[in-house]
Amino acid sequence: MRKRHVKFLAAGALAAAMVIANLPVTSTLYMDSVETAEAAEVVDATVNITDSTISDTSKIKVDSSTDSGVAVYKISTGGTYEFTGSSKNVAIEVAEGKNAELILNNMIIDDSSTVASAQEAVITLGKNSTVSINLTGDSVIKCSNSDASKIESAILHTKNKDNVLTVCGSGSLEISGSTGDAIKAKKGVVNIESGNITITDCYGDGIEAATVNISGGNLDITTIFDSASTQYYTSGTSSVSGYNTIWESGSTKYERVNVDTGSHKGIKAGIKAKTEIYSDDSSNNEVTESSGGLYISGGTVTVNTLAAGLKANAVSGSYKATSTGVYIIGAPDDGLHSNNDMSITGGTINVYASDDGITAANDLTITGTPDINIYKAYEGIEGATIVIGESGASTGPSIDIES
Repeated sequence: MRKRHVKFLAAGALAAAMVIANLPVTSTLYMDSVETAEAAEVVDATVNITDSTISDTSKIKVDSSTDSGVAVYKISTGGTYEFTGSSKNVAIEVAEGKNAELILNNMIIDDSSTVASAQEAVITLGKNSTVSINLTGDSVIKCSNSDASKIESAILHTKNKDNVLTVCGSGSLEISGSTGDAIKAKKGVVNIESGNITITDCYGDGIEAATVNISGGNLDITTIFDSASTQYYTSGTSSVSGYNTIWESGSTKYERVNVDTGSHKGIKAGIKAKTEIYSDDSSNNEVTESSGGLYISGGTVTVNTLAAGLKANAVSGSYKATSTGVYIIGAPDDGLHSNNDMSITGGTINVYASDDGITAANDLTITGTPDINIYKAYEGIEGATIVIGESGASTGPSIDIES
């Protein structure tokens, strides 16, 4: 087990003096590694606390006992925290119900070699918290991809509908190697306002949240599936074991899942409508209305899910078609996907998808003057209801599709 020592350089005395002078508090923490050659590779990691309301440096605690070989920066009070420097095997946690700004200033966290017992995410935000990530300079998060059985995200917001995560700033953030979703706030809100965000080698969804708002910045997402060359779907019969099977009966389509190939969408938003009725007893009934969605009003969004798999109406080769003549290899997935509504009113969107380019379970509205380019897809644009352009408008969307 790797041990870490943390040195506080006169932080308590310095903090008190600076608060009396009503100046911002600056606390520097140096992480030292001992005992193994690998541990000696860790570079000094600096955390600058730049909020005059923080007078106690213990509010940010480095805990190396939480997980084997991982030092966790635990933020227990609201405020502004600036992270700079480079380190390996590090995690950041914001406590439940806190409002915080995390400034990532040329920060590099390399958790790519972390063991399978690593944190669930590199940056974890507690439920009922509102957190902004302000990008300054060029920052990097390398997730643990050494063990595919361990699901790790780069940024994870604990499941709660009141969670809000906003990414802004003029800098960049590169995320690689996430075995889970790169940015995940499953029941909450993710706002992308500005900055350059690149997500590569993502084994899950690039971004998953109940509501995703993109108003600016540059977002480039590539998702992958290691076994994309392996056939997971076969011909239409429910009796076949070992594969996922798709078949039809009348107007109803069925799917039997024997192998969970996961979700590898570029952006997945919205909560599905759900109705379960087990008996006449109302206590067993569960009805959930669909909510949330994907809303793009600006910025540049580029999504590539081609490395997740292949879906085609092929007529030759060694792969066996489904009952509808469709060949599915690996885990083909959508570029932009909403389980509820989707609205696109601006920005530039470039999609390369192994399944649908843009799809919404409910209403899909494309108005204003967005520039949409779907360069490759099985189906270009799909929705329960699709509205493109506005009646009487002198200009409208530009849409190019190759499917």
